[in-house]
Amino acid sequence: MMYALILAPARAEQVRKAVKEYGEVVFDQAGTMDSLGIRNAFQSAARVAADALILDIDAGPGPDLVAAVQGYRIARPYTRIFLLAPGRQPGDATVARLVGLGVYDIIDGTVEADWGDLVAQALTCVPATYAQAARWHIMSGLTGEEQVKEKVVIEQRPVGVVTIAVAGAAPGLGCTHTARAISAFLARQGHNVVLVEDSQDPVMEDYLKIIKADDGRVSKAGRIKGFDVFPFAKTGVDKFIERDGNFIFDELLPELRAGRYEYIVRDLGVADKKGPGRLLDPTWLCWWPAPPGALL
Repeated sequence: MMYALILAPARAEQVRKAVKEYGEVVFDQAGTMDSLGIRNAFQSAARVAADALILDIDAGPGPDLVAAVQGYRIARPYTRIFLLAPGRQPGDATVARLVGLGVYDIIDGTVEADWGDLVAQALTCVPATYAQAARWHIMSGLTGEEQVKEKVVIEQRPVGVVTIAVAGAAPGLGCTHTARAISAFLARQGHNVVLVEDSQDPVMEDYLKIIKADDGRVSKAGRIKGFDVFPFAKTGVDKFIERDGNFIFDELLPELRAGRYEYIVRDLGVADKKGPGRLLDPTWLCWWPAPPGALL
């Protein structure tokens, strides 16, 4: 196993010593970094083909750390990420956002704990699932109330397929990662699936180029993990902002019909003031995680 390390100075030596017992360290950077520093660290780490990344949450500012992990996820989607979260509790905003990006191996403990021992224990375990990390996927608001950070809307549409829309309450909560995970799951069940990127911050075009994706079933689409993807080209962002309510989904209706898809997964990015109006006449809405009275 090859490991990349991005650590805070307080735990760096303990973690290094533990990791060397289980494999080779191919990238190692420790420090309390600023916005530029943490971004550069992740860009450098992404150039190394590590099997796992061990990340200390105190290595950089929370929002910048989340943004850097999102970029790393795109470049290294299959690298397992261990998150050291000393002194953090469920409700921590940074941990919640990282869980939204698919970081499920959360190692928590007191600041004074033996972090070498905690890391060693984690390295011997099978990769964690969302079920194990779900308790961290909440975020306390200013009033102390828990906020739901992602919602999945399932609807039936005139094109005759099931549409699943994924939206987040704020940037960086993992909507794109969640949409890809849903698409891959449905494809593994033998369904004909397409992912449509309708996000305000599109990334799929670059991702498809990086992994050299195959062509999809119909024109304009790429194909990964058994499902088609319609990326939102960055050159269309201005048009996206200006065209009041007319999104890439609406422009792709002929292609979506031609593809004879059973499921359409829409990555809507941040839920905005247009709300469900962006979904065009839904007949069934299901909010996830579902609050009381969510089924309409």
